[in-house]
Amino acid sequence: EIMNNVGGPVEDKMEFLRGYRFNVCFENASHPGYCTEKLLHAFAAECIPIYWGDPACSSKGPGVSDFNPKALISAHDFENIAELMQYIERVDKDPALFESYLKQPILADHWYDRLKDWPSFCSGFKDLLFADCQLGTPCAAPGTVTGPLSGYAVVSGCTQDEGTY
Repeated sequence: EIMNNVGGPVEDKMEFLRGYRFNVCFENASHPGYCTEKLLHAFAAECIPIYWGDPACSSKGPGVSDFNPKALISAHDFENIAELMQYIERVDKDPALFESYLKQPILADHWYDRLKDWPSFCSGFKDLLFADCQLGTPCAAPGTVTGPLSGYAVVSGCTQDEGTY
C-alpha cells in the first residue's frame, strides 16, 4: 500500500525530488499529447520518472513522443501495477540498469535532429508555441504574444511565408 507520507507542503520541489531515485509522475488523464510538468520535474531532479499519461511516451505507444521512452519507466508498458512494481524493484536493485535510464537522452531523437538543423528547429519551436492556432482556435498570432511568453514567442531567424517570427 502506498500512502502520502510527506506530512505537508514541500518548500523546494526540485531539492525534495533530488533526494529520491524515482519519481511517480502520473497525469490526471491518459491522452495523446497530454503531458504536464511532472515528467520534466523528474528529469530536472535527475530521478527516473515512473510515468503514466501520454501513451506515446511508452515504448509500445502509438504516435510520436517528444520524450525518449528509454529515459523513463512508462506504466503503459505493463499489464498491471504489480508488474510495474516488480520492474521498479528490479531497476532499483540493478545498478547498471538504473544507470542506463539516467544516461539516456531525455528528448526523442527527432528533437535532436531539429537542433542540428536550425530552420527545422525554429519551425518545430513555432509549431509548439502556436499549436492552438493550428487547431483553429487562435491563441495568438505569431509575433503578437504578450505577457509571460512575450520574450519567448519571437525567435530571431525563424521565418515562414507570412513573415518573420
